Amino acid sequence: RLDVMLNLMNGQPGEAQAQGDYLAFVHLYADINAPPAAQIDRRPANGTLPPGNWLPGMLIDTYMLDLTGLPPARYRAAVGFYNPYTFERLQPRLMPGALEQFEVGTDGRLWVGDFVYDGARGEG
Repeated sequence: RLDVMLNLMNGQPGEAQAQGDYLAFVHLYADINAPPAAQIDRRPANGTLPPGNWLPGMLIDTYMLDLTGLPPARYRAAVGFYNPYTFERLQPRLMPGALEQFEVGTDGRLWVGDFVYDGARGEG
């Protein structure tokens, strides 16, 4: 499995706050123009905390991606949020000081880097 930790920030009182019911996603792509090779989609806090219920400040959440059956290859990882009813993705924004490899896509995916998986050894 691949564990991905997301640090999610909600505005302080008087600043913009998270709204609504969105699912977070973590996707691995062998081809960014094809469906994900592996994915997990759920609300933060193990499915219990939609963004509209977040308190101000930082929420740290870990997503465990099952790599069972994934062929050895180089994958590209993306994260983001989408509305579970309309499937519309939120447009991510990078905080100052974000890692250089992070890339905001125009389609609501935040590309967070490449992942090389060696399925024969069961290691990434």
